[in-house]
Amino acid sequence: MLTNKENRLRLITIMSVAIALLLLSDQQASHKFWREIDWLDVIGEGGATAITLLWLSYLSISRPAGRVSRLLSYGIGAVFVAFWMDLLDEFLRLPKDAILLTWVEPIAMIGGLILLSIGLPLWHKEQCTINRQLQKREKNVREHNQVDALTKLADRHYLNDHINSQLQHKGRQSIALVILDIKDFFSFNQHYGNTEGDYVLQDIADLLLLNIRHKDLLCRYAGDSFAVVMPDTSYAVTMELSQQLQNAVQALAYKTQRDDSCCYLSVRCGVALSSPSLNTASNLIDAANQALQRSKSYDLAPRQYATTSSLQAL
Repeated sequence: MLTNKENRLRLITIMSVAIALLLLSDQQASHKFWREIDWLDVIGEGGATAITLLWLSYLSISRPAGRVSRLLSYGIGAVFVAFWMDLLDEFLRLPKDAILLTWVEPIAMIGGLILLSIGLPLWHKEQCTINRQLQKREKNVREHNQVDALTKLADRHYLNDHINSQLQHKGRQSIALVILDIKDFFSFNQHYGNTEGDYVLQDIADLLLLNIRHKDLLCRYAGDSFAVVMPDTSYAVTMELSQQLQNAVQALAYKTQRDDSCCYLSVRCGVALSSPSLNTASNLIDAANQALQRSKSYDLAPRQYATTSSLQAL
């Protein structure tokens, strides 16, 4: 559940308004006789009230705090209040001079629909962004179970299968493999703990997903390592993209869960391109790993390129 203080307070506020309107209406109105009550209307209006309250509850427990959540919550909350007043009208007879109470229902309904009309396009835009990220995350892994439990990325086993499949693809020009290793991650875990380290891995996974192309595949390769498979990608483009990934991680100002202290992280990259000599997943991964290991000796030049004949530091 994503319930937070803001969502709880918003739900409590809306329910408090509904209770206050009930008490105020009960003070000013007279009760209808049972024979005057239209029970079909009670069922319909009561059902609408219950359903909008259910929507509001689901929204409160499933969304993080933010502008879109506020617009949707207050919009549905206002519609709930309108239905609530319509339901009370079936049991209570308001006097003609209770003008404010009689206007609550139409004002709440119109206001709620306006808020929803503003919030729903923003929600749609938000979902489109999330869907683009999920498409990258779920690419080629939707129908199998080779998914890392922590980051929800494809795991190392699927990485092997995917590379071999890409290498056998007819018309494929080349396959670039980039392995990214988080610098000093062991020291980070020692200082902040393994749980904090898990949060870092999840955040970096999400960050990398936002910075790869749609045709690329991001996997969790090892404990503190990720791998990106880039089909039909030249050496120059691979170097440019790997630099972009490094810059993205380096710009991340990670806030710890423990005390909100700010930590800056960085990654090294090992790069390998397929060739007649690097024509299997194991060979390509080994070449990228060798480039990565060599880069650890050159912090000023962290990117490495693996060729068939040698490993060249860039």
